[in-house]
Amino acid sequence: MAEASGTTASESGSQAAQEATVRGEHVTATESSRPDPHRPSAGGSSPGASDSRGGAGAVQSQPRQPTVLHPFPHIEVRLDDRAVLFDGVACLDAGWLEFIVCTPGTKEHESLIVTRARPSHIHAALLLIGLKPGSPGRWVYENDRVSTVPPTGDEVIVEVIYTNEQGQMVTEPIRRWIRDHLGENEFPDRPWTFGGSRMRQAPPDFGVAEIYEADYSGSVIGLVTFGDEMLCFPEVLPDQVDIQPPEWEVNSKHVPRPGTAVTVVLRPAGE
Repeated sequence: MAEASGTTASESGSQAAQEATVRGEHVTATESSRPDPHRPSAGGSSPGASDSRGGAGAVQSQPRQPTVLHPFPHIEVRLDDRAVLFDGVACLDAGWLEFIVCTPGTKEHESLIVTRARPSHIHAALLLIGLKPGSPGRWVYENDRVSTVPPTGDEVIVEVIYTNEQGQMVTEPIRRWIRDHLGENEFPDRPWTFGGSRMRQAPPDFGVAEIYEADYSGSVIGLVTFGDEMLCFPEVLPDQVDIQPPEWEVNSKHVPRPGTAVTVVLRPAGE
């Protein structure tokens, strides 16, 4: 795996975010077509609102609409809610897990969700809501010893929205889709880390000097540590059984069937 060189992923994402902001001025919507589990239902008057029937001088209060941007394909940014939403499809109902979300043609055999949203675009969208990336976790081999460096970056909550087989809309943390292989332990209730992937030298036939590595590898949200994840599990987990036996697998009794449309929601931890 090539080492990062030149422009950092954070700098690249910042430029993309600035471009997205410019485009977003033209695509801002007053309402979103996506489901929103955090927004109160419409209807009713807010306290202190004036009634247009109250006589001369009365002013009809207009509710303030949230600012919603669609800066990239398959991605929605809700600035007021500080949330990033992107489209996905459930793609696995059994087996070991190494990823939570990947892009098509990459890790679908070991990932819960596949998305057509580009990892670098999701990175830029997270910048738009004020989150700061750090770096993915990594393995360090030195003097015949292996040590780990955990990922750094802002903490992110990952939730999913989908319609179950009973026709009900479900909003829940992604950890509900994961279980340990013995069925004894729940997946940790911890936020994920905005590692931000990294920039690497592009293959010769790409026509550019550098690429955002997660765009190439498909590592949108990683569970085990490869060092190129856009969002990372906060601990370094190996992908080799000779270092540590695999532990986490699909919660087959809970996940929706493969092919189910999913909206992935990312928001700052603690909000």
